[in-house]
Amino acid sequence: MTLYARASLLRTIVAMATLGLSIMLAAPALAGNNSGAAATTENPAAVTLETLIEQGLRDSPAIKAKRFAWQKTIEKYPQARSLDDPMLAYTQPIEEIETRRGPIKRSIKLSQNLPFPGTLKTRGQVARKDAIIARLAFDNATRQLVLDIKKAYFELYYLDRATELAKEKTRLYKHLTKARSNEYLVDSTDFYDVIEAETRFADAEYELILLGELREAAASNLNTLLNLEPESRIGPLTEVRVEAPEIRLNELYTELKNNEELLASAVVIEKSILKERLARLKTRPALRIGLNYTEIGSPEMTGVKDGGKDAVAATLAITLPIWHKKNKGGRAEARLARLGAEQAKTALINNLSARAKTSYIDMQSNYQLVKLYSDSLIPKADKLITTAEAAYKNGKGGLSDLFEPRIMHIQFKMAYYRASSNYKKNSAELEKLTAGFAIKENNNE
Repeated sequence: MTLYARASLLRTIVAMATLGLSIMLAAPALAGNNSGAAATTENPAAVTLETLIEQGLRDSPAIKAKRFAWQKTIEKYPQARSLDDPMLAYTQPIEEIETRRGPIKRSIKLSQNLPFPGTLKTRGQVARKDAIIARLAFDNATRQLVLDIKKAYFELYYLDRATELAKEKTRLYKHLTKARSNEYLVDSTDFYDVIEAETRFADAEYELILLGELREAAASNLNTLLNLEPESRIGPLTEVRVEAPEIRLNELYTELKNNEELLASAVVIEKSILKERLARLKTRPALRIGLNYTEIGSPEMTGVKDGGKDAVAATLAITLPIWHKKNKGGRAEARLARLGAEQAKTALINNLSARAKTSYIDMQSNYQLVKLYSDSLIPKADKLITTAEAAYKNGKGGLSDLFEPRIMHIQFKMAYYRASSNYKKNSAELEKLTAGFAIKENNNE
């Protein structure tokens, strides 16, 4: 057999081995997937999003802290509604003071401050507003935790799927590198092709390492939200499904009225109005009533009328709010606080509307990407794979023509999962902004 014939036979063997192994490696990525949604088998032990949310709400120290802060403000109401503690004073003269009735032995004084009528009621109303604000802060923190868990879950979901695909791509490039090296040995390809294959294989390995590091960081973030050790293992996640969103932007704007931050800002305005009233009440006179009891000893002189009789007296005091600048400053401070709260609410409405619109647009864009990849690009890549295999079997085209459609298929699926993850994150953000308003999806599309 001539040298040329031996080289031809060797190239044929290499090509057939390449084709067989390529099809074998690519099969897991192609099996049972016409929509691009990766028909993974549901694992009975897979971690569900609902389970993680329940665990986070149960164990999160941040949520517990917010709950205690809310409960703390509830206890302020009886304090705000109560009078100041009465004052009991006892006086013991160092030297007895002689009076006509006799020497003063000792005296006791009991007094009570009485604020201007309406002050206690208004203070109680302010305390109630504080409790409502704290409860809304607790609700908002709860929804924020749910959002954070969802975002971490969907990011982890993407990284897991992307890692599987990156492993497949690495195996393909590894095999391509070996095939190019074998072809170079029999002088059927250029050294440049070998270098290119090795470079792409190295890039695929680096991508796999990077995805692994990102997965560790995402898992650590999720563990922190669940109050677990950062290195705790998180098992496989359940499949994420994407359906068409059935929500309009004007509906979202309407539902923003239920946002806890917005509700709290309205309560802050109500509280500032009450504090304006308190500032005016502080310029009103307050009272102090008291009862004095003085023990009188027996006088040295006899025959003194009422000699040795103890003395009892009542006192009435009133504050004089005469410092005009102080009182005016207090009222002005309260008024400015109210005006600031009103403007803060307007700014918050604008901010929430902008965030809702941004998330809505991003959600729609990511859904269009999901549809593009699942309905068009991935199926087209499947057809290219079939066409390339048929051409290769008939001796047309090279290894690149055989491998590139498979690599393209993997890249499209990675992009599909990225868009799916982002879509779910956008949807979760909108649910948080609208205080749980359900983002409906059309399961029939």
